[in-house]
Amino acid sequence: MLTQRKITCFFLSSLILLSPIIAYDGSLLQLSYSQPQQSQQENNTNTFTIDNISDNVRDSVYPQTESSGNNVYVVWQDNMFGLNRQNYDILLKTSTDGGQTFGDVINLSNNSGFSEHPQIAVNGSNVYIIWADNTSLNRDIYFVSSTDGGQTFGDVVNLSNNAADSYNHEISVSGSNVYVTWLDSQKYVKDDGHISFVSSKDGGQTFGDVINLANNAGKSSFPKISSFGDNVYLAWNIDREDPSIINTGNTTDGIFFIKSTDNGNSFDKEIRITADQKPGEVQIAAEVNNVYVIWGSPDPSTTTTTSATNNAINNLNRNESDSTAGDGIYFVKSTDNGNSFTKPSFVKDQFQNPLNVEIIEHLGDLIIAIQATPRDNTIEGNQDIFLMKSQDGGSSFTKAINVSNNPGISECPSMTIPSSTNNLVIVWQDKSTGNNEALSTKILL
Repeated sequence: MLTQRKITCFFLSSLILLSPIIAYDGSLLQLSYSQPQQSQQENNTNTFTIDNISDNVRDSVYPQTESSGNNVYVVWQDNMFGLNRQNYDILLKTSTDGGQTFGDVINLSNNSGFSEHPQIAVNGSNVYIIWADNTSLNRDIYFVSSTDGGQTFGDVVNLSNNAADSYNHEISVSGSNVYVTWLDSQKYVKDDGHISFVSSKDGGQTFGDVINLANNAGKSSFPKISSFGDNVYLAWNIDREDPSIINTGNTTDGIFFIKSTDNGNSFDKEIRITADQKPGEVQIAAEVNNVYVIWGSPDPSTTTTTSATNNAINNLNRNESDSTAGDGIYFVKSTDNGNSFTKPSFVKDQFQNPLNVEIIEHLGDLIIAIQATPRDNTIEGNQDIFLMKSQDGGSSFTKAINVSNNPGISECPSMTIPSSTNNLVIVWQDKSTGNNEALSTKILL
């Protein structure tokens, strides 16, 4: 068994971020804020509203969240252990009451290497977590799982276990099938990036052979994965400005997609789902027959365009009062299990320079979180977390709401909706407190 290192959950500092509440009125998304509140202790236990999940003096970054039933899990990387500030570990906190309170911290990696970018997938009481780790000198993809709702974890498994640099990893689960993808590349070598994939049919107890799905990736490609039933879907970006593919003969950039209809045993041929739209880091979500793909992009109306791009501009999905230049996100969907996709539509709002984006589906609604700069921003380097919602499958979106809305750098949003509640739980990395912390808020749907 993995040796677990637990520490008592620290109490929140006295300053709590404003807690947003979203209420839906028809197609409008309205946001109101409660007044700042002091953290409260009851009988010296952790019975308080948690906004600062990590709450320590070190560097807490890249939080991710998932849920099942009443359990909410938040995992992130942190250098709070030991004197070596370069020794990051993967930490986990679990809530058993829908995110109201959280238990002790568990150190999942607990090694001397640099453990980074955790990803999490949950199915019932089974919790699956992966991260990249350079303990074996080159970065590999490590996996650990729990069968009791995160109370205990099994041994750490090296999934990639090769001489390449393995990173930009993602995980998805459907039933007892666990799917993991990542980017493999050789350091200092051009035109060597490829998308790797591995799967487990027994809930993560054993994994099959690693499969090479595509050889056209660059070092800045981000493979993403989602699954539903027997179907597995992957998408990744290829940037024409990626130094690793310049002058290598790989001239086709864009967003690429590949799917399996037999639990990852075999895959169809990859397809390109963009025309000349500028690619960015994608996200993908699947529900029943629907597959959704999004990515952040500059406004195509302010850049040099071709006729193919102009076709997309003619179908811009703009919100009212957004006539000035600004960036947005591209959105495409499939309603036939990824066999065909709509043309990319551009969704523009009150933000610029969108970076990380997230998308989830809930009772037919789509919810998107975006890390971006407010359009009217006056603070150098400021980034905030925005929320948008669609109630018609992506044909239209509500105006973006600034959830973090502070002068610090807010980044890397992640979302989940516990089935036992009607709350959207959002976590993100935030430097507004002076050091990076994993912050969280709950929003009533």
